[in-house]
Amino acid sequence: MELLERLCKTSGISGFENEIQEIMKKEFAKVCDEVEIDNLGNVIAKKGKGKKKVMIAAHMDEIGLLVKFIEKNGFLRFVKIGGIDNRTLITQRVIIKTKKGDVKGIIGAKPPHLQKEEE
Repeated sequence: MELLERLCKTSGISGFENEIQEIMKKEFAKVCDEVEIDNLGNVIAKKGKGKKKVMIAAHMDEIGLLVKFIEKNGFLRFVKIGGIDNRTLITQRVIIKTKKGDVKGIIGAKPPHLQKEEE
């Protein structure tokens, strides 16, 4: 359960899977003969040398958001990475990954009574 919890809590947005890759590599190394990360970012683990082979394949990436612009007032503009329904984003808690560490945030929206007609 501890490993499953760690995997679920680790960031792995498509294109930025480094953290999850390292966990997978470390865990596979405990039980496999060979572990590598290829040029595409796949974690490949091998065990044994028999004629029969079994492949287990799974995604380690996840959907997420990518900051595209920071406004002068500190608000962030972002784009979606993966299939995210816009209706589910409002009030969601987010973790913004920065070079200086994680920043916690929440997604909000301008109240309807303050929006212009085109918004």
